[in-house]
Amino acid sequence: MAASVSVMPFLRRSCTFLKCFPTYAVRIQCASRKPWEPPKHPIDYLATRPLDTTIYENDITKENEELLKEWNIKKHQYDTSPLKEAPWEKGEWVPKSKRTGLVGMKLGMMRLWNKEGEPLATTVVQVLENTVLKYESPQEYKYSSKRGNYAALTVGSKNIPPDSRDRSYIELFKGTGVPVKDFLATFTISENAKLQPGTPLFASHFRPGMKIDVCGKTKAKGFQGVMKRWGFKGQPASHGATKTHRRIGGLGGGGSPSRVWPGKKMPGMMGDRWRWKYNLQILRINTKHNLLYIAGTFPGFKYDFCKIKDSQITPLTTAPPFPTFSPDLDEPLDEDLYADQIFKFSDESIKYEEEE
Repeated sequence: MAASVSVMPFLRRSCTFLKCFPTYAVRIQCASRKPWEPPKHPIDYLATRPLDTTIYENDITKENEELLKEWNIKKHQYDTSPLKEAPWEKGEWVPKSKRTGLVGMKLGMMRLWNKEGEPLATTVVQVLENTVLKYESPQEYKYSSKRGNYAALTVGSKNIPPDSRDRSYIELFKGTGVPVKDFLATFTISENAKLQPGTPLFASHFRPGMKIDVCGKTKAKGFQGVMKRWGFKGQPASHGATKTHRRIGGLGGGGSPSRVWPGKKMPGMMGDRWRWKYNLQILRINTKHNLLYIAGTFPGFKYDFCKIKDSQITPLTTAPPFPTFSPDLDEPLDEDLYADQIFKFSDESIKYEEEE
């Protein structure tokens, strides 16, 4: 359908219904209607002009601009400091202690080699600006009774501008002195592993060779049938089967229960769920850029957030950095830390014996 567009100037004083529209409006004239016929309703065929939200230099004077900058700095830097209280006492590690986890960003995959020359597939994760946001005691944590009477720590990752989220999310950071974070995660901990809000977390929280559990979001696959979603065998391919090759078959309701039991495996949405992968090993740690090189793969796209914590399958036998690594209190570490079986490119790979 062809159409012609013309611009008509309106006076806001003439019509009360045009007060909500800008001074200029666009009248779209369809070819199906004669050009001399008036529209059925005055508001028909009107499209408002996009508002101009550009901030010009003449709108704010230089004095007011400097005042706004000073006020913005004071608002974000001199907020309630998380270190207004005295530092909390450092707990002692016992074999059944449970530390907090970290929030990482998946960067991709690369290869490492062991000392026998075999390649190992690793996933690189960056621990990006992790900070403790909140501590909840076992009495305050609402899921404590369901999770072994543990406490909880909320950890945030990646600083973002405050105006990039809604007000309800910004209220979580009000009065904490912690910048607004892009992603939040809650980890259950033992009481002796509590950390003061505002404490930064680094990749040195772990050590090479440690076993960890990683949680990532699986790939969304949409609505799928039972054969793809649950691995069902399907119906016979021949011998009288008609349009039931990939169907679920009987649901097992029958006459006795007369209903389908809750949790029955049926077609539905597949993927886009948080899933844990257990007992992965850390092969290398870069302390300068907070990088973790984790053996194998786990769910998640590139640049997706993931949650990392100590493995539940392989408990720790030696004391790790407890409750976390602190650059001010602990001994400084090398830039690159490797597991025992990983080959370092700074070492010699081939040795020749000297002939007598």
